[in-house]
Amino acid sequence: MRITIRTSALFLCGLLLGLASAQAADQQDTKSFVYKKTKQADLELIVHYPPGWKDSDKRPAIVFFFGGGWTGGKLEQFEPQASHLARRGMVAARADYRVKTRHGVTPKECVEDAKSAVRWMRANAAKLGICPAQIVAAGGSAGGHIAACTAFTPGVDAEGEDTLLSAKPDALVLFNPVLRFSGIPQLMERIGDDEALGKAISPTLHLTKDSPPTLIFFGTADRLAAMGDEFMKKSKELGHRAEMFTAEGQPHGFFNRSPWQEKTTQRMDEFLVSIGYLEDRAETGRPSEWTNTFPVDKRNLSATGKNPYFVLEPGYRLHFKAEDATLTVTVLDETKNVDGVETRVIEERETEGGELIEVSRNFFAIDKTTNAVYYFGEDVDIYKGGKVVGHEGAWLSGVGGATFGMMMPGKPKVGDTFQQEVAPRVAMDRCEIVAIGEEIKTPSGAFKDCLRTKETSPLESGASMKVYAPGVGMVRDDEFLLVKVQP
Repeated sequence: MRITIRTSALFLCGLLLGLASAQAADQQDTKSFVYKKTKQADLELIVHYPPGWKDSDKRPAIVFFFGGGWTGGKLEQFEPQASHLARRGMVAARADYRVKTRHGVTPKECVEDAKSAVRWMRANAAKLGICPAQIVAAGGSAGGHIAACTAFTPGVDAEGEDTLLSAKPDALVLFNPVLRFSGIPQLMERIGDDEALGKAISPTLHLTKDSPPTLIFFGTADRLAAMGDEFMKKSKELGHRAEMFTAEGQPHGFFNRSPWQEKTTQRMDEFLVSIGYLEDRAETGRPSEWTNTFPVDKRNLSATGKNPYFVLEPGYRLHFKAEDATLTVTVLDETKNVDGVETRVIEERETEGGELIEVSRNFFAIDKTTNAVYYFGEDVDIYKGGKVVGHEGAWLSGVGGATFGMMMPGKPKVGDTFQQEVAPRVAMDRCEIVAIGEEIKTPSGAFKDCLRTKETSPLESGASMKVYAPGVGMVRDDEFLLVKVQP
């Protein structure tokens, strides 16, 4: 089964309570530091400590920068997100920085302060109980811009600062950030049309393959969203790891209010899990366990049928598109006996730039009593230049120690974790159901009550996200969106 490791495991329950509760933040252990002295003001950094923290720890850390157009803003903005991540085990900080209305500065000084904050955290890693090689910079709008600049901007360091100590973070989480100054007249005016500075503080211009992994959030109604699209396009071309969460119809700053505050915090959590900065567990502390054996009576399995999110009916076809790539999923009028079970064949054909790059034939069966769908293997053909060049990922239940996995439970619920493939050293895709009841809009229409999964594999890094709609099946596969259904 196709799994492209890119994006998106936490449960929304607990987030709703945790983010909305001011008491949780009040009860949390926090401490204030002065990370920088300037002629205008001493700059404060507030640190949220996780439960059980010790200064001898080496925990991942994150620092948030508030938004406000480099003109104003409040240090309290990211308090809910910082509090959540501290409860999850990170050391989470919120940093003040100079702004125009209070300190008479330009965006240049804002960038200097952000770099100083990251540098201060790294210099004080032992005191903060953090790992100096696991520091995340985050922020919203102008704060997202200066967070990005800590990773991408050459120079623009505070005078007299020890630049031998890196101010570059190890990952980025950016909420509707400004990602380019150069070429934007209304932004260039803020820095006196200084072309050299404008280029220096335009993060997208400095993106490379080895830039820190990045998660970006934008509402589709945000005029800055085009900057996110530009960044993602360049990231893809370079082979850099970046993910973008889009909120349909939402304006700038959408992440500050419910339900988007909860949803974006959930996605941030998933991203930090995927890069190894948070444990892959629910906020309740329940360990994530991947069910890999299924007590199924094979006599109850059928090659035809459907459950709410998965269709095994011959002739059913789904068409997906992503930029210059296409994916076509077809339930064939064909079966194959695998491991003593008559399975249905589902073909997936993927093209890129008009050229066929992969064809896989996947084998499924549905339990007539529980409505669960099981996955029995796949044949894979990898194409290049019109010729088959490999069969990577092919496996069959009952062959070489492989056994069938579960593709979709009959009655899925948030928190279900299971192996989809159980073929050691070949295919070990696993799935966690991370949300039910979501809405999604695709070129084929809008869908409600959708189920979202996070797929990972111990054989690969990263994660893949899929969304399923009731009665339809898969409507999103990472960047692929459903454009047409043929019943």
